[in-house]
Amino acid sequence: MALGVDTAAVEIILGLKDKYPIEVTLTAAVHCINQDAKWNNLDKQKYHWLLSQCVAIKFVSNLPYQEAGGIKCLNARNRWIVNQIKNAHDMMIAIWDGQPGGTANFIAEAAKLNRRVIIYNWVTNTYQKFGNW
Repeated sequence: MALGVDTAAVEIILGLKDKYPIEVTLTAAVHCINQDAKWNNLDKQKYHWLLSQCVAIKFVSNLPYQEAGGIKCLNARNRWIVNQIKNAHDMMIAIWDGQPGGTANFIAEAAKLNRRVIIYNWVTNTYQKFGNW
């Protein structure tokens, strides 16, 4: 539920659910309780509305960002998400620019467990299947 791709994906899914009879269970994976502390008011409002549209919210830590370990808490959120993908038809989509960072860490976690991931590199406009297909 970070700003950018995470929240845009939720908006897209909600739009598709209104238009098509698709079955998607939205679960928000939030790394800490004050994730939106430094966001502007408009982003905070959108974030809280999107959270209200989710079936479940998983706070990986019930502590503020710094007390939760900073970047360690973000990586813990990635591990939690990857561990939710267990069934034969489950998969993840990663939108990534190929650079080190949170998404790269997420893909590395998925690789450890051989999870199915479609990686879209928005810089090169290419797709790659990753994991146990």
